[in-house]
Amino acid sequence: MIELIEGDTPNEVRELPEQYAAIPQLTAIAAAGNGHLNDHVEVNGGLVFKREWLHRKGLKPQHLIAFYAEGHSMEPTIADGDVLLLDKSQTDPVTRGIYAIRRPNGEISVKRLIQSLTGRWTIRSDNDDKRQFPDEPVSQDEMEGLAILGRIVWHAGVL
Repeated sequence: MIELIEGDTPNEVRELPEQYAAIPQLTAIAAAGNGHLNDHVEVNGGLVFKREWLHRKGLKPQHLIAFYAEGHSMEPTIADGDVLLLDKSQTDPVTRGIYAIRRPNGEISVKRLIQSLTGRWTIRSDNDDKRQFPDEPVSQDEMEGLAILGRIVWHAGVL
């Protein structure tokens, strides 16, 4: 099996054993804060995962991309600089899930989506400092217009 994985050049292709899948790693940044505008995004190699692990988690390699978080609004769950794995097929929000969302101004944020008992949605940061990272109630019209790029299904960072 041939997959794109990190090499000397972004387009280098190497042999990868069948039990592994290389997930494209993008230069994109999603802000764990106010949002980040990605004017230009490139594939910068890939992250390798065991296909068996992906299968156990119900994930399909063709739906996954990896990119980076920037900011502190999702701490302690997601730290500044963490690598995130996004499942592009999971765009229907599930309460308490963490999603990459595109704001109306084009900026991308990583936030938790919370649905209340009345059905209203809130965009929430995990950081307890609600003065700096307040909850954002979302009207039904705003929710329908929100571009959910996918659900964050895994992250990695320094302990």
